[in-house]
Amino acid sequence: MISITVHDNGRVYSGDSWETVLVHLHKDQLVPEKTELRYMRAVARRTKMWNGSLIRCSNPELFFRDLEEQGLIAINVLQ
Repeated sequence: MISITVHDNGRVYSGDSWETVLVHLHKDQLVPEKTELRYMRAVARRTKMWNGSLIRCSNPELFFRDLEEQGLIAINVLQ
């Protein structure tokens, strides 16, 4: 089980895979992008504008790892 906590609002999203967590996070947006890939790219674009960091969008795990490295989320992987 994987869960992420978004630091700016405290929301927690969980799932049995990185992809599932991404789907939950994506669908919880007020105006979601059409696809999860578009969502990741939009977040990466906003993050680059905000603090200049590069967020990889090639797969959900790298996306979340980069967000965690920037201090935007916390990841908890339960065995």
